[in-house]
Parts: sequence; structure tokens; C-alpha cells
Amino acid sequence: YVAVAAVWALLSHARHALPYAEMLIIRKGGFGSGGTTAAKVISLVSARPLKPAIMPSTASMIRIFHYVIPTFVLDEVRIEAGAEYISLLKLVAESAYDSNNVTFRVEDKKLTVYTLYGNLIAVDTSFELTTLSSERRAWQVRIERDPSRVTNIYYAEKDARELSKKLYAWGLTWPLIARSYTEQHAWQHGVGALLALKTWLEARGVKSEIAEIAYEVVKRQLSEVYESAIITDPVRRVMAAVEEVVEEARRYMQD
Repeated sequence: YVAVAAVWALLSHARHALPYAEMLIIRKGGFGSGGTTAAKVISLVSARPLKPAIMPSTASMIRIFHYVIPTFVLDEVRIEAGAEYISLLKLVAESAYDSNNVTFRVEDKKLTVYTLYGNLIAVDTSFELTTLSSERRAWQVRIERDPSRVTNIYYAEKDARELSKKLYAWGLTWPLIARSYTEQHAWQHGVGALLALKTWLEARGVKSEIAEIAYEVVKRQLSEVYESAIITDPVRRVMAAVEEVVEEARRYMQD
């Protein structure tokens, strides 16, 4: 999971040149397990991080994503926020991954078009943001509560400041020197950018254990999401039942 978080943060610096930005979902064993802290630390080494947002307005999120392409931490959407507000945030969470998605606003009697694209970290204990649509391309990190462990944010911020210049420089240069790889792989939902990074490293004879681990973990996660969709998606459940009947009929005819 550390490898997944590290590679996600690295790729956040190149999102301006990539078609998709996978959401990072932090799972944990209940409240007080350190999900907010993990999100803070990951965001510190990500591109243009913002402070964790508690119940941000949808209008503010749209404008921030359009002008900044930030790393936005959406922390613990509580059910008390109301169904309508949660539905709006779900829409933002599901739409921010695609650089082609836009939204419209009428301001001063003029039509304004906003691009809803950025790096989103969701701390989602209550599964309020969880949908098949978002999870089929999201990366997930799970943490367990450890009362003996305390994170010193001061030193995390200090380390992040030392890394930031290198990360921003990498984000500007890598999409240029790896353009053929991003054009070939980056359009694949979920693992495209990661696959482009992995194959680019391999082509240069660089063995990156972190990229390899991240790729295998994310690929397995996305595969499990599609497998569980048969249980969680009513349309898939019906289709699975139809497929079983057809397959049984086919075997009967063959026999």
C-alpha cells in the first residue's frame, strides 16, 4: 500500500499531460485509525495539495479543479450531510478522473465552461462515495489502527518541501520524454498511467520494485472490483443468471 500511495503521488505531478486521474481511496478499520493523517502525508508529496476539506461546496470544488488541477482531500463524508449533498459529491468524485469532462455554469448571464479534473484522495470509512463507477478505476490503500504510532506532520512537511522541486521537475519532463508510452497506455482506465511508467522504466533497463508492486496491487484490486460487481450490481446479477441458463442449455444441446 505504501508503494501504491507513492506511485499515485508521483503520477499526480504529470496529470496535466495524462487523460485520466485515478482517485485514491483510503480504507481503514473505523474512525480514529489514521485515515486523515495518511491522506495529509500522501497529499504533501502530490501536486498542488490543498488542505483536507470538510463539506466543501460543489461550486468551490468545480472552480478549484478547473483552475488548479489540485490534489484535493475529501475527508469523511458524513451521512448527516444529507442525501442531496452526498449525491453531488459522488458526481464530482466520479467525474474528476476524466480530463474531457466539463460542467456548465451561468455567471452574469453568460455561459461558463469548467473542466472538472484533478487528483482526488477520498477518506471513505462510511462508503458514502463508493460506487462501482468510481471503484472500477480507483486505487485503494487500506490502513490499520496502531495506537503506538504517531505521525509528526512537521517533519512530513519538511521532507515534502525538500522533494517538491524534484517532483515538479519530473512532472514537467517525464510526459515529454515518455510521450510514446503515455499515448500507447495512458488511455487504459485504472492502470494506464502506471503501465506507461512501468514499461518506460523497463525499456530503459531500470528495475523499479515500487512500480512493479504498485502495478500488481492495483491490477488485482480492479479485477476484484469487477468480480464483486456481479454481487453489487443488480444488472450484472441478472445477466449472470441469464449467462448461466444459456451455458446450461448449450451444454445440454452439445450432449
